[in-house]
Amino acid sequence: MAPASEMSRAAFTTEGYDVTIYRDMEKAAPAWLALEERANGLPYQRFGWIEAWHAAVGRDRQIEPVLVIARLYNAFAFALPLGLEHRRGCKALTFLGQENTNQNTGLWNPDCYASIPVDTMTAILEEVCHLAGADLLHLANIPQTWNNRPSPLLLKERTDSPSPFFAGRLNNDFDGLFRSNFSNKSAKKLIRKQRRLEAAGSFRVFRAETEEDIRRGLEAFFAQRAKREADAGIPSGFTTPKKRQFLERLAGLHPDKGPLTADTQITVWALEAGDAIRATYLTLHQGSRLICYSTSISHDELVSQSPGVVLLKNIIEHACADPKIDILDLGLGDETYKHPWSEPLPLSDSFLAVTARGWMSLQASKAKQFAKAKIRNSETLWQLVRKLRQFVSKLGS
Repeated sequence: MAPASEMSRAAFTTEGYDVTIYRDMEKAAPAWLALEERANGLPYQRFGWIEAWHAAVGRDRQIEPVLVIARLYNAFAFALPLGLEHRRGCKALTFLGQENTNQNTGLWNPDCYASIPVDTMTAILEEVCHLAGADLLHLANIPQTWNNRPSPLLLKERTDSPSPFFAGRLNNDFDGLFRSNFSNKSAKKLIRKQRRLEAAGSFRVFRAETEEDIRRGLEAFFAQRAKREADAGIPSGFTTPKKRQFLERLAGLHPDKGPLTADTQITVWALEAGDAIRATYLTLHQGSRLICYSTSISHDELVSQSPGVVLLKNIIEHACADPKIDILDLGLGDETYKHPWSEPLPLSDSFLAVTARGWMSLQASKAKQFAKAKIRNSETLWQLVRKLRQFVSKLGS
């Protein structure tokens, strides 16, 4: 029998679920794109997103696709876009590109999501690990509650993720929402900051529509994130050429755009003042959800006017005018600017060790997660880490 990595497709049946594993992105595309039309899930697990990430990042790192589609009584049940990556001393299955997602749900038939037992899910994932040649399954940033139910991916072996994600409700009355979320003092202060940005000249908040504006917005995003990384020593996640190519693909700029759909194509928003882009936001729009995926600000003479916060306010005002949008998703990370608009919601990392090497790696992963959570939840430790990163960054510059 050929090694799992050389097989383009494998199949098995567990507890009534017929499961197909695709090891080739191109061969999986027709089935995956067809099921997306009737599946619940976030853009991070849709084909346009995972194909863009794997083409730009995963393939170069020799991460092998393991795309799982399950059916029950010949009807679609769920789909999980996984990747087999080589860690120190073990092979791990993760969500494809989970390092660049804010939360991971998989794609689901709502009836299956509401009814599949965790033990059945565990048995299926264990068989997937064996067929893929994995020692360990590590699914990161799973919402503890999604669509008002606990996720079936919350396995018995799990830890709290280091950071929550932030989400809130929108309505078509932006003025009322703004007044209810901000005190009079805070609202007036934010309005004054926008007026000072306007006074700098050439002020505009815009959603990039032309290729020229999209490129200009992305270039500002990359430059601002790189500057923050250099100054503060905080990894931005998007400063490598491969990560840039990933976002360019999602923005529709790469010659090979791949199978992008409306809910996997990134929109570039920018705030311009004084003839320069002072802040950017990359967003996604899926159904009733506005996803504010990633942001950047320029650390210059106008940084005290909070251009990123002003930009977000304008984006939310635009979203409130769209009757189809009622959920604001501000993604990972506990940042002060998110609190007026949203609340923190917990995430978990699920693990399943299927070999002794996997068990050893699991203990190391759990210890690392615990340490990260401890640091992020301690203001003193987090400030110390940030200062250390800044020091190391200056040494390397």
